Amino acid sequence: MIMLKHLIFCFSLYFAITSFSAIADTIQIKTPLIDNCDKKSHQAIVYSICLDEAVKQVERELKAWQLESEDKVKAITQKLQNEAALYEFKKANKYYNQFIESHCRSLFFTKQNMAEAANLFRVCKIKQTRIRMQNLKYEINQK
Repeated sequence: MIMLKHLIFCFSLYFAITSFSAIADTIQIKTPLIDNCDKKSHQAIVYSICLDEAVKQVERELKAWQLESEDKVKAITQKLQNEAALYEFKKANKYYNQFIESHCRSLFFTKQNMAEAANLFRVCKIKQTRIRMQNLKYEINQK
């Protein structure tokens, strides 16, 4: 029981720390998908379509990382015969996905009078999703 509480506490602390650092690092993250769109898209509409496709791709990748991480947490919780950590992990993923959407929407609304506001939203989603995937990769390697 103590180990389970420790595991839940560690997950909670980790998510709190990484969420804060994710906001600070958003501007500094470069992704090949964004660079690819920048290079090949000289027209605004083509650039927007490219970013839309990039968002879909990183969301699929994130889902894969979340499922892989969930499987590892599930294996741990089965050994402990307690599903609380798995429940909390799934809840954390749900809330992190909501955070990404809300954070990027807030950027869109603060810049909505600018022509590139929608693209800023897309770039934000790509970068925030990449940050989340890096966090999950770190977690998987720690288990």
